[in-house]
Amino acid sequence: MRRTAKVRRAFSPIYMSAILALLNRRGEPVDPTLVSTMLAASPHRAPEGEAIWQQGPIALAHQHFGYAPHVTAPCPHANDAGTIFITADARLDNRADLVAVLHPRRGFAAPNSELILLAYEKWGIAAPTHLLGDFAFALWDTRCQHLFAARDALGVRDLCYYVDAGHALVASEIQQILAHPTLVPRLNEGKVAAYLAFLWHEHAETFYEDIYYCPPAHSLLITATEVRCWRHWDADPQRRLRYARPEAYADHFHELLAEAVRCRLPAQGLVGVSLSGGIDSAAVTALAAPRLPRRLHAFSYVFDALPECDERAMIESVAARYDLPTTFINGDDKWPLADLPTWPLQRDFVMADPFVRLPLAVMQAAEQAGCRILLTGHYGDLLFAGSHYWLLDMLRDGRWGQIAGIFRHHRATINPRQDVWEYGLRPFLPWRVRYAYRRWRPRPLLPLNPALHPDLIRRAGLAARRDQILGEAAFPAPGQWPRYRHLTLSVIPQGIAAARQLYNRHNLEAIDPFLDRRLVEFALAIPADQLGRPHRSKWVLRQAMQSDLPALVRERTDKTSLAPLLDKGLLHREQSAVRAILSQPQIVRRQFVRADWLRRALAFGPDWPQNRAFLWLCLSLELWLRRFWPAPGANDNRSPITLEEH
Repeated sequence: MRRTAKVRRAFSPIYMSAILALLNRRGEPVDPTLVSTMLAASPHRAPEGEAIWQQGPIALAHQHFGYAPHVTAPCPHANDAGTIFITADARLDNRADLVAVLHPRRGFAAPNSELILLAYEKWGIAAPTHLLGDFAFALWDTRCQHLFAARDALGVRDLCYYVDAGHALVASEIQQILAHPTLVPRLNEGKVAAYLAFLWHEHAETFYEDIYYCPPAHSLLITATEVRCWRHWDADPQRRLRYARPEAYADHFHELLAEAVRCRLPAQGLVGVSLSGGIDSAAVTALAAPRLPRRLHAFSYVFDALPECDERAMIESVAARYDLPTTFINGDDKWPLADLPTWPLQRDFVMADPFVRLPLAVMQAAEQAGCRILLTGHYGDLLFAGSHYWLLDMLRDGRWGQIAGIFRHHRATINPRQDVWEYGLRPFLPWRVRYAYRRWRPRPLLPLNPALHPDLIRRAGLAARRDQILGEAAFPAPGQWPRYRHLTLSVIPQGIAAARQLYNRHNLEAIDPFLDRRLVEFALAIPADQLGRPHRSKWVLRQAMQSDLPALVRERTDKTSLAPLLDKGLLHREQSAVRAILSQPQIVRRQFVRADWLRRALAFGPDWPQNRAFLWLCLSLELWLRRFWPAPGANDNRSPITLEEH
């Protein structure tokens, strides 16, 4: 029998916001105009207004974004004694437990920020360990004269900071920090190198020198003399979840996902869902629709000219099952670089999604329909990414009969080198042996990244950056560490932050139930073959949704690729724009990318399928540099090099 999640009362109405904290570390009063200047850098975060609290050397600010226009946020506010002040961007999943322990005066009606403040009063800087959900907050304790901030386990809420001898700035967005008049931006070449090398394990680093993210699951403490950042949550490396009945994994997962959907749904208002033909967004839709009768509206992009990209049949099957009104958006003209003058760029980071016109069209349609919440299922792919260790976990558990059955019935889908050796047998080698071997015979960087300029590799210490991911041994079980690392890549919270800015500009909050700590802990603890097998991806999700989704979606084995849309844009419709953008590029002038590689890539020859992904990174970086760093190399004495001259 499938377990049913316990129904709890709805959470408080404040859905999201932006926060800001300024501390003068010399003890001088904060200039109030600085706070207003920094808030003005993010007007999209404040459709319901903003509030500022200031006292001597500290100022806290809050930009309000509620799921309904009439909602008023209570931040910043103080404890009863007037000794602790907080600003928070939070959605808590364990409100009932916190209310029972902390006894707020308003009971379950207490806003999340008040619960966090009370948690801090009770547990001090250990308070984040008692919070479950998505949160970023900053509080000032007048008794200790310290600024304390923290971020949720997966980094769903944004938090960054800058500290020098005189100031400490904590904010939701980097561009808020950059608005401070004394801060002179400096490009972080190390982050550029990591971006171009697809290295996403460094969570604190930004594209700006001396500006950092507070990493997911970390706390931050700042005083006049100290800056300290530490981890307050991590997955349990010893936890293993094994059920006697295979069906129990599906039952457990269904319960967790249903609860993740439930606790994120607002009590009122129209809710949108970005529905594709994949099982992730379909599962979110199936679990949300019964809880939102006549309040859920689907938005989907479809293709007429590119039928290989079209998922209309799967979308319609889900919409029909739940009687959902559906807005179809034609994506044939949403190729990369379409309408180049209005191509979205963000100051905080290089946005590298070539298909961003598609979700933008969904956002526009959802905003016009009156939605403030848009459900998605984007994190589903990453949640199940550890499935290639299926054989490893079967061997560990001694499930010889199942192994024989898979090899007997699905031999054609098994890759001997990858499935059997790379992910099945090799992880049994002690990590110290593998680490020592890689230190003795490191993989050369240039053959792996032939487009990277050798000077960038040297200046950024790229080899050392890559080697940082080799020596971790926190997870004793073979294969657990890479699974954990993949689930916590820095591209996830940084991608969330980039998407959130776009959604906010359309008066929307994006909600992905797969971004739930409980689901991540479950995915790390179960056997990898429950995540997927050679013949069927996302195994436990498909089993869990047996009675909730049409077979057309649940049993499909292919995955739609948008590569034809990428080729349509870069190879055909926008080839002249590509050449113009990269004619005298900063990425070559700054010695980030080799001019000879770029010249070959722009020939659009037979190597195009291998080159297109990196070429798109180059285009995205070049557009970002042109917009936000128009005078390259103020301190750069290297001679300018054009593509043709090098």
